[in-house]
Amino acid sequence: MVDEVDPFFRPSEDFDGHKGGIWTGGEGEPSIDGEGIFNYWGSNNPDVEKFLEERGWFAEWYDAGTMFLWKI
Repeated sequence: MVDEVDPFFRPSEDFDGHKGGIWTGGEGEPSIDGEGIFNYWGSNNPDVEKFLEERGWFAEWYDAGTMFLWKI
């Protein structure tokens, strides 16, 4: 049996104490139709990048498995 990974979105301060951001997974989950929306070794989903930018947010890698979302 394969363990399922639940996508998560938590306040950045839960990760490192810095307020104002969102902490989430950087590889695999969250996903759209099974495709991870962030890819450390390739490129992030362009639709997600555009969605964030249009709303005044940007994605920033912490490491290959950790993504932060911050207001511009």
